[in-house]
Amino acid sequence: MPPTEETTGVFRLPVFTPFDTDPTNAYVLIGRRVALFDTGLKHPQARDDLRRGLAELGLEPRDVDAVFISHAHVDHHGLAHEFSEAAVMAGPEDVSKLQDFPAHVEAFSGAVQRLLPRWGVPTSLLGALETWTTSMATMGDSVSRAAALPAGEVVTGFGDPWTVLALPGHTEGGMGLYRETDGVLLAGDHLLERITPNPGLYLFLDPVDSGLSDYMASLDALRAMDVSLVLPGHGRPFQAVAGRIGEIVEQFDLRVLAVRKAFEGTSTIFRAAMRLFPGVDPINGFLAMGEVFGHAERLVTAGVLRRSREGEVDVYGPSGESEEGPRQEDPR
Repeated sequence: MPPTEETTGVFRLPVFTPFDTDPTNAYVLIGRRVALFDTGLKHPQARDDLRRGLAELGLEPRDVDAVFISHAHVDHHGLAHEFSEAAVMAGPEDVSKLQDFPAHVEAFSGAVQRLLPRWGVPTSLLGALETWTTSMATMGDSVSRAAALPAGEVVTGFGDPWTVLALPGHTEGGMGLYRETDGVLLAGDHLLERITPNPGLYLFLDPVDSGLSDYMASLDALRAMDVSLVLPGHGRPFQAVAGRIGEIVEQFDLRVLAVRKAFEGTSTIFRAAMRLFPGVDPINGFLAMGEVFGHAERLVTAGVLRRSREGEVDVYGPSGESEEGPRQEDPR
């Protein structure tokens, strides 16, 4: 698919991904200098797509001065190491994942294997999930020189100035670029037209936490901004930003009700996820459990559910408080 100029000086290059999503969108920003916003993963077809798109714009990898990474998921940063003459930047909480990618994958895999028994996942499924997490190591490479790009920084040289926005939730260090002159937002996976991103797992916190609350707060912050066009990490650009944010909030409102119902009797995260998503494959099952966990933990914070431990397994159930009892936050 040839590059598309979605707005002044910003070209979208769809790049192959083997995952169950639309191709990853890499964006080329052209002004006095040239930048990439996301790259796609380390795969021959993705590399060909990216290089072909650059060539159709009259560019080579050596012409790229900066690579901005929306978030540290391999389908967005896996080819960043190939731009050896470019500055590579990501959100402060994600940058270490790029700097030593194999170490990050190893730590992630280990954290998942420790977490899954707490969720009540059967031993028979642990191997499939371990294979999936460790397979990510082949899809990217380290960029030791990667640097942190804090929120509020203004990036110049790539057309009109871009302001860095913190967009945590899908990962700890998710970020976007916002062009105030015309309201264009490079959003990564934070805002997509047809699907919602799964909330990230903050696996390196003790105890492990969900990015769901961060994600909802980030949506609220975007709703208050003047965004005219979203350039997403997958799928088509779109303009009805407030309406899309409203749809996502409504979907999560419905999901939290479903999660609450799944814990009407005591249950593990695994059993509740299988009730809500019957027949799901192990990989998407892991993502489903992550979402159920996020909603369950918010309901615990709100006093609606309680969490207890049975052996090595976390079990959730109704707290016994009345509907009108004190709430620490809206459990949306």
